[in-house]
Amino acid sequence: METTEKTFGICRYCGQMLNIKSYLALHPNIDDPDEDGIATLICDCKEARRDRDAHEAALRGESDRFEALQKAEDVIEELFAGNTHQKRIGVDEQTREILHQLAERIYGGFVDKAVITTTDGVKATVKSTGSAAIGIAIERSETKKEKKEI
Repeated sequence: METTEKTFGICRYCGQMLNIKSYLALHPNIDDPDEDGIATLICDCKEARRDRDAHEAALRGESDRFEALQKAEDVIEELFAGNTHQKRIGVDEQTREILHQLAERIYGGFVDKAVITTTDGVKATVKSTGSAAIGIAIERSETKKEKKEI
């Protein structure tokens, strides 16, 4: 059975028939193309441009979210993984994972502030700042108290 490649699609907004062959040539990994969807993607009508711009903004937003959470994870590892040079007590991996999850919830706007205090006296604060580009502040403090009873 011979398969023929469809090279035209119709924009879903304006109905214009567009040649999609060059788009398919630039994207050879598309196995089962939606010809009309591709035509709508490359069409220059007002509605298609608006749809394309909204889609690209959503992709940028997801990219920004991924980058912000990656930076938060890096800061959590830097502050809480332990550092022999700075004589910092390390926090276990499960607690660091909880801090990362809290950073995700704060970035999503579901939590404003969370504080965790470990049994070793390490206090972790993850909170929304609203002012920075990412909007998350991560703090570490240690409580070192010595008490002797006789």
